[in-house]
Amino acid sequence: MYRKHLALSALFFFVFVSAVCAQEYYARHYSVYDGLPSPEVYDVTQDSLGRIWFVTRGRLSLITYDGFKWRKIDTGLPRGHGIFNCISTDKRGNIWAL
Repeated sequence: MYRKHLALSALFFFVFVSAVCAQEYYARHYSVYDGLPSPEVYDVTQDSLGRIWFVTRGRLSLITYDGFKWRKIDTGLPRGHGIFNCISTDKRGNIWAL
């Protein structure tokens, strides 16, 4: 009887704790209808200010989104040379696009 009671108590405790500690994740899907310039996204990162950086296909390959507005980043590279495949942030907050 003691073992049954202990097992039921432990089961109730773990179920209750997992339900209380569970987190809901919010995901947002962006598309060309939202302002994303290309439907093909190669990589995504987020900087320390909360801006989301996208590497997309085509001429507008490096894009930021601050939650309100999309912005193309001018890399200063000649046309056809500003094509990136990946993006990352370092510990200092610098954005690296390769």
